Amino acid sequence: MMRKAVLMLLLAVVGVNAAAEEWLCIADIFAGFTYENGKWKAASGPHRQKYVVGMATENEIRTARLLKRSLPVWVVKKFGENYGMSCGDFNDQDMLLCRDVQEFSFNRQTGRFLYTYPVGYFGVSSAEIGTKKESTDAPRMMIGKCHPMAVVKS
Repeated sequence: MMRKAVLMLLLAVVGVNAAAEEWLCIADIFAGFTYENGKWKAASGPHRQKYVVGMATENEIRTARLLKRSLPVWVVKKFGENYGMSCGDFNDQDMLLCRDVQEFSFNRQTGRFLYTYPVGYFGVSSAEIGTKKESTDAPRMMIGKCHPMAVVKS
């Protein structure tokens, strides 16, 4: 009940600027690893990270052109942030597959998403390798649901 109230409040707040097709994605379960006291350990639990999936803006497309990158059709942003991960378009199975340093996959039919961040265990910097230090980044994965955002008229 409380979760629905919070979701409705978030939709109302961001709905004023919402495009025809945008989704608010909320992670339900988090699994990952942490490096503590000289050892890697498993970490899990609820993780309420929020993302917004929406159409790429003209500015984001222009930036991709300047950087000579693939032109985005969709963008995934952490809730409240102005930049995000560029994505192509939905495939013939209605899935959006975004890949950068992290990965975000979203199935428009089921509303489910999977977020993975592999950096930190095998993807360490050369400075960390030289000093035999472990990375402060930690690999993690989240799953959750995306909810369509509707335009709220004021």
